[in-house]
Amino acid sequence: MKPSKTLLFLCSILLVLLVITLLFGGSTIRVSKGLSFKFPAVPFSEQPTAPVVTDYDENVDNDNDDSFLTTLAADYLKSSLLDYPELAEVSTYPIEIPDHCLDVFFDHLAQLGTTSEMLRILHYGDSQIEGDRISSTIRRLLQASFGGNGCGLLQITTPIGSPYYSLSLPEECEKINITTAPRNVNNFSPTMGYLITKKQPVALTIQSLRSSKKLTTQEFCTVKVITNNAKDVVCRTPILNKQQFKHHFYALTNFSVDPSTRSVQLQLPDNTMVYGISLDANAGIILDNLPLRGSAGYIFTRNHPDFLKEGLEVLGTKLILFQFGINAIPQQYELSTNITAFENALSKQLEHLRQLAPDIPIIVISASDRSILYEGTWITNPNVPKFVEAQRRAALNNHCAFWNLYKAMGGANSMQQWEQRTPALATKDYIHFTAKGAEQVGQLFYKSFISAYLDYNYRQYLTLQ
Repeated sequence: MKPSKTLLFLCSILLVLLVITLLFGGSTIRVSKGLSFKFPAVPFSEQPTAPVVTDYDENVDNDNDDSFLTTLAADYLKSSLLDYPELAEVSTYPIEIPDHCLDVFFDHLAQLGTTSEMLRILHYGDSQIEGDRISSTIRRLLQASFGGNGCGLLQITTPIGSPYYSLSLPEECEKINITTAPRNVNNFSPTMGYLITKKQPVALTIQSLRSSKKLTTQEFCTVKVITNNAKDVVCRTPILNKQQFKHHFYALTNFSVDPSTRSVQLQLPDNTMVYGISLDANAGIILDNLPLRGSAGYIFTRNHPDFLKEGLEVLGTKLILFQFGINAIPQQYELSTNITAFENALSKQLEHLRQLAPDIPIIVISASDRSILYEGTWITNPNVPKFVEAQRRAALNNHCAFWNLYKAMGGANSMQQWEQRTPALATKDYIHFTAKGAEQVGQLFYKSFISAYLDYNYRQYLTLQ
């Protein structure tokens, strides 16, 4: 290398080190166990000296003016993708966030290290998320990054139940789900389904199916039962505490149990609607898997608005993931649909949710790629990109964030490519993901979500300068 180029290279390195020293002078940042970086202080630097971050779980002194920076640094490192080497090869497709609309959720997320708040995320979707697919990966990664345990709401009325727990439902219990109920039935909670007990109390057992690497999903310390009346719900499993809360439309019963509990026996009262049973932690991330098979997402306006609004409040909802679209796209190559009508229908649902709960942000996840057989070759349905763009417009026009799953997975003909991988990431119908494919989608979303959260952290940092 020529002397001039060597000098230029050394000057560049010194400049980078100077900038880092000015920003982090005098602080120590822990990257992982046994590995930390200590930056020398610069006397002429006007930057405040950040407190030493010694442990992610360290209590921050609130009297210290720089305590927020400590929390910020800890959260940044705690959510670092370095903790997840399996994500190293996963690409990142950014979430579009109009007017920083996710900041209200990120504010809660940033404070999890210093508060005992529970952040509940409702993941609505079609059959792509049945059986906790996609949701389980997002939940596992978020709980590992920010704390939290439990699988959240159990599927008590859907065709496919939880992969982690079995529910023994007596025949005298009637299942009602919004996707199959008469259109004049509008008393659905955010779970979009309920059980009806009849003339006598019903015994219900929740049993862990297996232990797995997704251990946080199977650890919980609170059992929540949401019903329509104040009749007593009894837990036959040993409990530490019981609390009951009566709301206008709902009654909530909380049972505190030992975290080692893997089986729960409940006695549900007679003549009662059971809207939900949730296995939760007391703090951190809770993510509920709420699949609606065959739905295009046009179901929220069917509900009584006050009924749905109070249900979101009772659950303590902080964020909604809205993943529909595949069922609205026509299957035939020649058949096209009125894109404007689809966009208006979707916009109506998002507008309805935003009016009911303006403080709960929504991330619209687009339809994935969907292939059709055309002249002997599997290709992307030509309606897919049109529908995805309509979803984007509807989301942004209603102050919702938007994540383009279609482009994140590769765009045109990506579903065919996913099916041809080893192991296959898509099924032979070229519509649905395999278990491995669903996990890949969850990783894609998580990485994009964390990228948005780190951008929020950076903006918060700049406001302190």
